[in-house]
Amino acid sequence: HAHKILEKDVVLLRPVKDPERSFLSFPLKRGQSVQTHQGAIKHEDIISKSVREVVSSSKDILFRVHWPSTDEYVTKVRRLVTPIYPQDAATIVSLLDLHVSPPPHPEDKSPRPPPLEILEAGTGHGSLTIALAKAIHAANPPPLDAPSSHSSPTRAQPTPPHTESPVTLDTRSAIIHTLDISSSHSSHAKTVIANFRRGMYLPHISFHTGTPTTFLESQFAQRSGTSTPSPFLTIILLDLPSPELYLKASQHAMHSDGLLGIFCPSITQIADVVKAIKQQKLLFALERCVELPNNGGVRSWDVRMVKIRNQQCGGEEGAEDAGEGGMEVGDDLKMVCRPKVGGMVVGGGFFALFRR
Repeated sequence: HAHKILEKDVVLLRPVKDPERSFLSFPLKRGQSVQTHQGAIKHEDIISKSVREVVSSSKDILFRVHWPSTDEYVTKVRRLVTPIYPQDAATIVSLLDLHVSPPPHPEDKSPRPPPLEILEAGTGHGSLTIALAKAIHAANPPPLDAPSSHSSPTRAQPTPPHTESPVTLDTRSAIIHTLDISSSHSSHAKTVIANFRRGMYLPHISFHTGTPTTFLESQFAQRSGTSTPSPFLTIILLDLPSPELYLKASQHAMHSDGLLGIFCPSITQIADVVKAIKQQKLLFALERCVELPNNGGVRSWDVRMVKIRNQQCGGEEGAEDAGEGGMEVGDDLKMVCRPKVGGMVVGGGFFALFRR
């Protein structure tokens, strides 16, 4: 990454004598200042400086200039909604076990495989979107004209001026479709991502508004010219209320062996998804369900439906695992929702991973 600070960059400022504190700037613009409890720092004093150089505030307090890390940026930038915090986002991406290949040489004329396409339903703050984009970054060629930051994420300027280059759209080997029901949240997230590291991850992402169902229907129509579903997604992530409402549409859009990830604040919401899959006889098998507690680890949970063999028997002996097979809706089914004994994975909410 370039070391010289340019206009429109976003930087982190740390007091030299109190480096535990830090302040995130808006995109730098001459005539504006970063306000801190130790005085204001003029943007023009930061522009053209090198990373780790020192600037002085209006109270003659020295600050060192840094690029913000992903964690610092996501937690300090202005937000409209609660983000998936970087530690949890990194855990989710790790569980997806993504592997991408570098883009082919421009002179390579051999047929290109279809791109890896990911749907994230629930853009929110854009923190998980950034984590996903970092994971697929190596798959795409650099854009001819990489975007740079232009606007701060404020209500007065909700829409960033960046547009996706047709060149990057035509040559991407990995694409993130991120979707939010709120146009203001989507626009804000786009600005947040555009202002991070000069927008280096923005070309990998396509922003949409609406529900998963409307998005998938429109994609089916655009890609095939008919309403007949043709799978095009390898991964679908649902971070929105009532994810069980979008399972059938997700199944139609997903390649065989694809992954469906569900992020919910409550384990009972995961249970609703497991129940809906069984009742609708959908082609999803639960591979993993983990808790993402705030203390920094993830705990595996056992979430499954069981068929009660004998109502008078208690505990394990009274339940039969329903397995992956279909079951009649009228069966006497109960949900098992409990932490698995042992087995900590060294990242709140719950994340369940299903395979189609």
